[in-house]
Amino acid sequence: MGNEARSALVFLVPAGIGLVLFYLVPALRGLYYSFTSYEVLTPPEWVGLDNYQRLIDDPLFWNALKVTLYYVLLNIGFQTVLAIGIAVLMQRLTNSTFLRGVALMPYFIANVVVALVWYFMMDYQIGIVNVLFEAIGLD
Repeated sequence: MGNEARSALVFLVPAGIGLVLFYLVPALRGLYYSFTSYEVLTPPEWVGLDNYQRLIDDPLFWNALKVTLYYVLLNIGFQTVLAIGIAVLMQRLTNSTFLRGVALMPYFIANVVVALVWYFMMDYQIGIVNVLFEAIGLD
């Protein structure tokens, strides 16, 4: 295994661990529990496809699905049309990059704030992450 492959693994392993712990394990547990009758204080009892049959027979489920699909279609449709309209309008009104930047500033500010918060959290002298690392004995 070459140096490039090792370097790639150094970056891929933490992401892979996160994927397994925060996506695959909960997804598989959810799938398992969907086939059981489970209340928090009792062990799960296998019921097979009964939960899915009840879901198919429930009119509230179908209404919720219809409302959700309606919302998604309208939301995505309006957002797409509005975004294209704003982009075309900004292109036709001005060729100034500065004015376009000023118009888009509200969208950029949130990302900058998040980046600054992480920057200060990771500061090597006063950042809370490093303070916590020191508290548990890590350098």
